Amino acid sequence: MPPAKRGRRMVDQDGGGGGDRVGALPDEVLHHMLSFLPARDAVQTCVLAHRWRDLWKSATGLRIGSDEEDTARVREIREFVDHLLLLRGCAPLDMCELKFWFDSDEDDEEEDEESKNDARRVNLWIRSAVASKVRNLVLNNICSGSFELDDLPLVSRHLTRLELFNLELTNRFCNFSSCPALEHVKIANSTVSCPRIISSSTGSLLRLIITRCSFVVGTSFRTKICVPSLVSLQLDSNSKTPLLESMPSLAEATVRVTAGCSDVCGNADSGYCGFEDCKYCYPIDDNRNCVLLNGLSEAKNLALTAECKTFIFKRDLQWCPTFSKLKTLLLNDHWCVAPDFHALSCILKHSPVLEKLTLHLFSKGPEHKVELNGSFGLMDRPTGISERLNIVEVKCKVVDENVSKVLKFLCACNILIADNFFDERPRAHSLFDGMPPAKRSKKDQAGGEDRIGALPEEILHHMLSFLPARDAVQTCVLAGRWRHLWKSATGLRIGGESEDWVWWRVEEKPRVRDIREFVDHLLLLRGCEPLDMCELRFWSDYYDDDEETRRVNLWIRHAVASQVWHLVVSNIAGGVFELDDLPLVSRHLTRLELFKLDLTDRFCNFSSCSALKHLNITDSMISCPMISSFAGSLQHLSISHCSFGAVRNFRTRICVPSLVSLQLDDYWCMTPLLEIMPSLVEATITVNSGCSDFCRNDGSGYCGFEDCNYCYPINDDRSCVLLKGLSEAKNLALVAHCRTFIFNRDLKWCPTFSKLKTLLLNDHWCVAPEFHALSCILKHSPVLEKLTLHLFSWGPGHKVEMNGSFGMMDRPAEIPEHLNIVEVKCEEVNENVSKLSRRLKLRSFLPALRRELASARRPFDGMPPAKRGKEGGSGRRRRPHRRAAGRTRTSTHVLSFLPARDAVQTCRCVLARRWRELWKSATAGPEDWGRRRRRRRRRRREMARVQDMMEFMDHLFLLRGLRAGAARHARAQVLV
Repeated sequence: MPPAKRGRRMVDQDGGGGGDRVGALPDEVLHHMLSFLPARDAVQTCVLAHRWRDLWKSATGLRIGSDEEDTARVREIREFVDHLLLLRGCAPLDMCELKFWFDSDEDDEEEDEESKNDARRVNLWIRSAVASKVRNLVLNNICSGSFELDDLPLVSRHLTRLELFNLELTNRFCNFSSCPALEHVKIANSTVSCPRIISSSTGSLLRLIITRCSFVVGTSFRTKICVPSLVSLQLDSNSKTPLLESMPSLAEATVRVTAGCSDVCGNADSGYCGFEDCKYCYPIDDNRNCVLLNGLSEAKNLALTAECKTFIFKRDLQWCPTFSKLKTLLLNDHWCVAPDFHALSCILKHSPVLEKLTLHLFSKGPEHKVELNGSFGLMDRPTGISERLNIVEVKCKVVDENVSKVLKFLCACNILIADNFFDERPRAHSLFDGMPPAKRSKKDQAGGEDRIGALPEEILHHMLSFLPARDAVQTCVLAGRWRHLWKSATGLRIGGESEDWVWWRVEEKPRVRDIREFVDHLLLLRGCEPLDMCELRFWSDYYDDDEETRRVNLWIRHAVASQVWHLVVSNIAGGVFELDDLPLVSRHLTRLELFKLDLTDRFCNFSSCSALKHLNITDSMISCPMISSFAGSLQHLSISHCSFGAVRNFRTRICVPSLVSLQLDDYWCMTPLLEIMPSLVEATITVNSGCSDFCRNDGSGYCGFEDCNYCYPINDDRSCVLLKGLSEAKNLALVAHCRTFIFNRDLKWCPTFSKLKTLLLNDHWCVAPEFHALSCILKHSPVLEKLTLHLFSWGPGHKVEMNGSFGMMDRPAEIPEHLNIVEVKCEEVNENVSKLSRRLKLRSFLPALRRELASARRPFDGMPPAKRGKEGGSGRRRRPHRRAAGRTRTSTHVLSFLPARDAVQTCRCVLARRWRELWKSATAGPEDWGRRRRRRRRRRREMARVQDMMEFMDHLFLLRGLRAGAARHARAQVLV
């Protein structure tokens, strides 16, 4: 309708502002317009003009409540709705939508009584809407709990559409025989506590949708759906599969059985054991028959998908009916199990008029990357396959080994596979194959087109995942194509603009109260889009209120609900942040990293994360009795700088049988108790001085008395804490502080390390003179091949590294026969290192020590080369040196008059080769060298450091062959 032109007369009559154009419309139009407004807004139109005063009473639609919690509570809207229904009377309604918030979990008696009154009031509203001849009725409880409807059937000759959300449906309510005009019923997120969903045989119910509902009837019976007039049926993600009666008019049906279904047998890997007395495979009713397939046998279009562990379809195939009308069939990989493909063959044989078959293989649709088409060849069609089957579609992500097996089975059924099937497999460069190389013009060089924006969306989503969340959101202003790309980014980095946080700079702290509004809007707008990685960094200390704590826990749960694979939760503050005492439940989470958090009891149970492989806990407080994962997927566990705050007389247990790699590094308080780990390959245990496992009553750190207040019991019995759980490891590193007793105590029950190949120990295990700890663990390592000892040195920068091996005859009894390599790393070679070498009886220890320390020249490399005279600098051949040709005693006596450094310098190549070893046998003692050294120091202006002098003398005495005691005595005399 074109806008009318207003003249002067009309302007004068309208008073210069125009008349009530909308109010001039017919009543039927106004009633229809008011039906789209919320009830409060529709009532408020009564103040617009006199004509509008009673129009809202006859509106054809009624929308009560909203999605907001505060405005939808029953006690908040009760008075308004009562007056509304009373004033409008029984005026006919085309549509009535009732949204309310009802929570039945009330602990207080007064609150419980108030809830009962609210429940009666809501049921009264529903009956009032039915009495108003409503056609479309929507009942929605916004609360997560369920609202129990009255156990009375609906009686209406006008109701055509019924939608129920978050309600509890009882016995007689599910009997829709008294609604002869009802055509469409949708039940979602509700509890169905009735044995039957009934519609009379002459009824009009055509479409039935039941999604995410819980059928609660009993363990031995199922809810039956008796609706013969159905044309369309959808069953999706329900807790227990209902039993379907025959539906002769059924045209299309979709049945999806997910992992949340209870039709899974725990006694068999296939999901169905078949035993009649099995408590999981419970009986359906008094006799054994089909649950789903018999009721679906009259369908024309059928889609059947299920998780691999559910048994409902496999069980039904024992009594598989004939699908006499089936034209199109969609199946998933649940039906395509190699090698016999029994389920697929069975349903194809019972579909005589099938025309099209679609297989969704190992891919969660509907967006598949590879689509393959096939058809039957000219040869004879296999027996049992429909003669009308001409189209076969296979949709998957990649053509892998499993898909290839399915294609080979189809080839065996004479279904031809085109030559380009396997050419459609995605390659690394296939994403850019359709992009021609662009030629840059002058216009492109000046401003250019959006080259990055022209990339496929998958690449842009991946690129945005590396940006901080704020920067990713700001890309929406770049161009129209970028407006919503950030919502589907595969990564989310909140609060982590930089990893190099400086804790004292207040302006860089991502406090929860500062980022709360941004994160709430971010998560709300992006919804539950799948995430590969989510990194949540925030600043929360002890002074934050409970609201901020609940908000962060809500963000974490939202990330898990978004099917995140890699989750990082980091509290940047100095304190720890307490997580909710609820377990994580995710089938997609593979890696979890936690920093500066407080982990309580149930959170540390990761059995509900069936795909979790890596778990990293750092700088956190573990206040739980057990860290467990019985799902069989957790392989790598790292706990660093954490405090185990369990009960005083009990330790935190680590029960992860599937572990391959374990790292316990610099923890505080009590050492955790390790359960057996059969698959363990490598483990590193570092016990520092912050560990409370040391006894103050004994100098060794462990007194051994049972009534000692410090050596408190581990649990009710006495057993190993660490060594028993590490007994299956192949590579082991055990480092401990000298006063901690945990390893010394475990050696009383030392297990056998039957697989241990490499072992690293520190000086805690090498206590002279018995070396009991070292001997004990070597005796219990029968296949040990390499031993590394870090002695009296805080690695990894060791100044001295020595290698040793054992002889054929003098190997000690406790040394394993496979042990051939021994490495010793230390800062200096002192008396303790010498005792260890003599205790192990290493054959090549001393020669290797000398090679590693220094050669004869190495300690003196800093000395300047001697100046050569003119004769030495000439090109003539030098004569044999007369002094070098003298006797050895004379030469050594001559060297005794020289200062020590000058005597050593005679080994250089300036002189003859014979002088290389003579300085070692000089007759002058350390006292003479010391006196000459003191005289020389007085003559020279520069004074050498005492530490350099000591190092020089240590090397000197060592290479001269002095023992450790004699060397210390000689050095003391020199330094007096």
